[in-house]
Amino acid sequence: MLFSDLDHWNSSLQNTETPFKLHLNPHNTDVDGQEQQGFILRKIMLELTEEASSSAAQPRPLRAMMIKDPQELRNLLKHISRHVGREDLIILVPTITPRIADDLRRNRIMFADERGNAFVAWPGVYIDIRGRIGNTETLRRNDRPDAGVSKAPRTASLFTPRRAQVSALLLSRPELLNKSVRDIARESGVSVGTAKQTLDLLREAGYLRVSSPGHYRMENVESFLDAWAHAYPTGLGTSQQIFRGTGGIDRLRSLEPLGWISGEQAVPELVQGGNTAHLYVDGVEESRKIIGAARLRQDDHGEVMIRSSFWLPLMNHQAEKNETLRSSKVESVFELWPRAPRAVIYADLLSVNDPRLAEIAGKIKEELINGQF
Repeated sequence: MLFSDLDHWNSSLQNTETPFKLHLNPHNTDVDGQEQQGFILRKIMLELTEEASSSAAQPRPLRAMMIKDPQELRNLLKHISRHVGREDLIILVPTITPRIADDLRRNRIMFADERGNAFVAWPGVYIDIRGRIGNTETLRRNDRPDAGVSKAPRTASLFTPRRAQVSALLLSRPELLNKSVRDIARESGVSVGTAKQTLDLLREAGYLRVSSPGHYRMENVESFLDAWAHAYPTGLGTSQQIFRGTGGIDRLRSLEPLGWISGEQAVPELVQGGNTAHLYVDGVEESRKIIGAARLRQDDHGEVMIRSSFWLPLMNHQAEKNETLRSSKVESVFELWPRAPRAVIYADLLSVNDPRLAEIAGKIKEELINGQF
């Protein structure tokens, strides 16, 4: 049966550049692979490809629910709901609708389809690929050596570093959706072509819709924000990193602002007493001044992160000139520093993996969803 054949699935995953592959679980001693109620369960191992993995990411044992007919997936949702909260189930189905994908994602149930849409998540791993709408039969036909036509274009991830820059600014400043593509590109620090492609991909993924010619309206904001924020630390965040280390951030009290502040230090009105700091600067020279003033020592697990900024400097926006920590009326080492874009603050709070900061991140998320900033 083709739909339960791992070679078939690995071929589809490779053709759509989905960053993982599947193997039979060598430690499986149970009998599996028997068809029941329209699906087959098989014990497998999910292995991340080299581009997506780290030294800590080991193959993950999972139970694959392989469904032949996409129409059966909705009928099986009640059965699948018994697996809510478990991290050992992945659904494999030829195609999956955005609505069902959202339901599964919300319940933390992993899935993949032949178009390259996928959701895979466990501690330290988060892959969320949406908006791929290619015809699977066409993809398979075009993969044949004698097809006589070029291979169908592969849909790229929504949150490559440059595209993630555009998303960060749209989430933080949704009024940009009423600006021209050129303006969005300039504010996000990307080319006009990248900005246009990102808007198109976001629309295909169901995060934007055209409200009038040249203007967009954001939809499914919570899903959009969560997908972007979870991809940020290992995507755009990593690409912008200049330094990570440990030291005394209190020594920066007398230092003039050299960039933007994010994470918990950006919201002293909501949380105090923490020692993590996320700083964004225009260049290496500013980071050197910070490292010297705070006497920071390099540490791959340090609490101080310095990254390059990617947005148009906030001081260029009259409305944001006073968006410094002084406006919070709470004493802070960074009270004269402007804040990073709100979506970046949210992502940095989540990245610390501290329950104390997760609660604060929830408040920032509510503000972003409701536009209260």
